[in-house]
Amino acid sequence: MPFCDFEEKKAYQKVWWTSHPSYDRERIAKTKVKVLTHYCGGKPHCVCNGEDCCHSGPCEITDIRVLTIDHINDGGTKQRKELNASGSLFYRWLVKNNYPEGFQVLCYNCNIVKFARDRQNVRRHREPTK
Repeated sequence: MPFCDFEEKKAYQKVWWTSHPSYDRERIAKTKVKVLTHYCGGKPHCVCNGEDCCHSGPCEITDIRVLTIDHINDGGTKQRKELNASGSLFYRWLVKNNYPEGFQVLCYNCNIVKFARDRQNVRRHREPTK
């Protein structure tokens, strides 16, 4: 249904999304599973091997609710700002761009530990301010 008036389109969309609340959640969940499955090469799981992490040995997390995409070589904040996309929009960007390299699946705990470790390393190597 084409709309000439922006306000009319906006009103229609508000009514449609209100009457279909689960549609977007289902679509987002399917996209997330698709992306995680691709980057794991099969069943979604945390790929952390336990090196410099909060556990020893490989991480056993497979719960989709706590799995996330991690930039292997950091730079996630910069990329999110450039793309103006995070969360579900970022998952859609990954699919649309044919799953670019440089990403891995981590659980939130391993991702936060990696972030904290990298942040500490940056602080250690930063020159003292005068």
